[in-house]
Amino acid sequence: DSEVHLQGVASAWAGGHKGRRVIDRLLPQLRGLLSPRGIVYMVTVSENDPGGIVQDMQSQGFQGRVLMSRQADEEFLSIVRLQAQW
Repeated sequence: DSEVHLQGVASAWAGGHKGRRVIDRLLPQLRGLLSPRGIVYMVTVSENDPGGIVQDMQSQGFQGRVLMSRQADEEFLSIVRLQAQW
């Protein structure tokens, strides 16, 4: 988390635990941001635990799944789809 206060591109690496510092702040707010049956797509890296994101959000009234995963240079990227179910 010390990277948060750096300037330039270095601050982009400030992800916190599992690289989810911003993700974990956003997810609890989705219920208030989305309409019923609204959909969110997120690009994640493997360190973000995309399957864990889906599981966590299912308990909060979302249907979710990892749509696809691909290697991109040194990172393994996944697309997570979350749909509101209220």
